[in-house]
Amino acid sequence: MVTAPFYARASESEVRDHFARISDSLSAPVIAYNIPSNVGYSLAAETVARLIQDGVIIGVKDSSSDLGGFRRTVDLGSTDALYLTGSDELLDVSLLIGANGSVAGLANVAPALFSQALHAHRAADARTVAIAQGEINALAQLYVASEPGAGINSIQIGSIKTALMLLGVIESDQLSVPMRRSGISRRGYVQTVLDQLTTLPPSR
Repeated sequence: MVTAPFYARASESEVRDHFARISDSLSAPVIAYNIPSNVGYSLAAETVARLIQDGVIIGVKDSSSDLGGFRRTVDLGSTDALYLTGSDELLDVSLLIGANGSVAGLANVAPALFSQALHAHRAADARTVAIAQGEINALAQLYVASEPGAGINSIQIGSIKTALMLLGVIESDQLSVPMRRSGISRRGYVQTVLDQLTTLPPSR
């Protein structure tokens, strides 16, 4: 999974060259990662479609929350490409406009919820999709900031790791520096969110 170049604001042809050089150097397939919040700008739908058509990438993971842009990407691209959403709270809508999969942070905590939503969508079971999405949205309260001085990645990634630790899946919620590990109050908050859900695995 490869992002667009960051820091240097590249032209569309330079962005395509960036992906082509990486793809040519690898034996593994490449998926473009559209995450403007970390890179500074969004991948244009036309650029993604061109990269798919040229065989440089096999699909895209879109974490832009720009549903219009994502729809255009799907409309312009190949029907056999991967169109993955990284937006937990927009999973249901993303599926409706053409996503065929998801790589979502909260799926680490509750994979069954995301699997349920995907299977229900493929079965045209809108009610089950809505139920699963409601639970996912409740779980997304893990992303609410509650510790002063913690950055967005510390909050989001930290809460996922803390939840997994509290569920007994991993032993530690330590983060790589400079991100800050969840404090005692944050762990309590994460536990409160988990206690409100009904579809999580039992703690070990």
